Amino acid sequence: MNKRVAQILVLCSLAVVPSAAQKPSAACNVTVSTPQPGDKVGRDGRVRGTAKIPSGTYLWVLSHMKDLTEEWWPQGGRPASIDPQTGEWVIITGYGRAEDVKEDFEVAVVVVDANTNSRLRDWFKDAKAKDYPPVDFPTPIDGCPPIKVVVHKTSH
Repeated sequence: MNKRVAQILVLCSLAVVPSAAQKPSAACNVTVSTPQPGDKVGRDGRVRGTAKIPSGTYLWVLSHMKDLTEEWWPQGGRPASIDPQTGEWVIITGYGRAEDVKEDFEVAVVVVDANTNSRLRDWFKDAKAKDYPPVDFPTPIDGCPPIKVVVHKTSH
């Protein structure tokens, strides 16, 4: 009987030990609720969603005309503030200049580390004086792929 109890205990303990494949990654879950792919946009608009990101990381929104594949512009002047209760966030995003009407824009939401956050924040310090130069797309943290949404600018 004791041998049988020992076998059951071993089997039960194996059932509750998670394998490496079952462990969650960096507890990262980001969604974009607005805009939706194909939405028509004007001069600017709100980008909204929800996020649960690892401590010490930051959620940024960037945008560009879709055909400018390597040139991105940080939006909102800061990383998104994530409501600790609901996970909701919002950033106002600009969609180019008046001459960009009829263009497709890509909005990207990316979670970055502290060093990248500092570089993006620093960009805003003199961006206006430099006529808003583009940046390279920031490297996302592991386990949290960026989300990209394409919209169409119809007015300014």
